[in-house]
Amino acid sequence: MTTRRSVLVVAAAGMATTSGCLGFAAGTAPLEAEADEATVADGALAETGYEVSRSERTTRTYTVTIASQSREIEASNYVSEYRKLLSVGSLEGEYLGTFSVTSAPRTELFGRTFHPFADLSDRRLAADLQSEYAGFEAVEPAGTDPVRVLGERRETHVYGAEAERGGESIDVSIHVLSVGHDGDQLVGVGVHPASLSGEKQRILSLFEGIEHG
Repeated sequence: MTTRRSVLVVAAAGMATTSGCLGFAAGTAPLEAEADEATVADGALAETGYEVSRSERTTRTYTVTIASQSREIEASNYVSEYRKLLSVGSLEGEYLGTFSVTSAPRTELFGRTFHPFADLSDRRLAADLQSEYAGFEAVEPAGTDPVRVLGERRETHVYGAEAERGGESIDVSIHVLSVGHDGDQLVGVGVHPASLSGEKQRILSLFEGIEHG
């Protein structure tokens, strides 16, 4: 059964018994959930110079524990990724600026809320939810930055790190934000070379340009 930001109906035995959820109740099939689309407004892209890299659905299956029973949820997420050509040192005209926003369904069961990114660190989110950088080393917290996302004041977590591109190590700034909105969990990730300080404000503008639903 595909469920959208809904509570699983349970029977006396403690698990769902409606026909569409019997597989989930028995542990023989995952519960399916689908997120709404999350993108960045065209105006924010025009203002910052970022372009669409990909916009697609991805599936992530994860395990939850309910009443000492393990069950799987198959989440249909929506990821939108954007990038920008930048130059640093010997790296000229490469996609060193990247921003992504991923929408994942939040599933409520027995008064608890689950989503596929709940147990992932900011470092893991930054590595997994963008495709321009393979990973990061020497990740260190560097404070927070205020942004206004979908009408509410939020804060991005900022990190300094090292990344490798074209055989060259560069220092980068990473911005991560994870918030709940309209039944989904939205995760935004922005990365840019630390030496290009002007890109920080552009990344924050992309956060503020997030659209959902």
